[in-house]
Amino acid sequence: MTLEIFILVLVFGFFLWILTSFIKSKNRFQLVKKALYPTQEGTDIVTRSGKIESLSFNSRKWKQRLWLFILSILIITVFVIFSINSENLDWFNVLPLFNIPILLLISTKLASFYIINSGILLDESFFAWEELKGYKTAPLRMGHDMYGMFDNSAQYTEVEFFLAKTKNSVSIFVRDEDEVNRIHRLLKSNGLEEMNSDNKKEQIQ
Repeated sequence: MTLEIFILVLVFGFFLWILTSFIKSKNRFQLVKKALYPTQEGTDIVTRSGKIESLSFNSRKWKQRLWLFILSILIITVFVIFSINSENLDWFNVLPLFNIPILLLISTKLASFYIINSGILLDESFFAWEELKGYKTAPLRMGHDMYGMFDNSAQYTEVEFFLAKTKNSVSIFVRDEDEVNRIHRLLKSNGLEEMNSDNKKEQIQ
């Protein structure tokens, strides 16, 4: 009986996790309404999750994610209820089902990039200005892991953001040089400095 209670708590935890995820997404959607950049649709920017799209509950990918989540949770719930009433059950075969919502969250992440007053939003993740050490730009060239991963990739410029507390970085890829310059100016105006290849800060001229 203890195991059954544990499974029910786990199911409840997944529902709570999904609810929290939706609340966070709603807050993100509110933030981008006052974004400093981009201020228009159709900006040609790519992230590691794909070509950017508007963060909106009306977006096709968001609706797809919603229904996949609902379906996966319903399947898991029905299966768990059936399993609890089953006498011969290997629970180790049941637990992997809980990976389904996690995989769905990863596979349906909305490609997005926004500059707002308090930081940047990239692929639904928020980075405050104080969490960023700096950034650098460079043409996307052969040898880069993203080269050739999307159409006309050789025409894009990478804008790489370095995190302050780790050695990790996140990137966007921008096609239009004018857009790169706009991003330069906005980042500089918010106190973020450009870095050279040695990760030493240098002022934008």
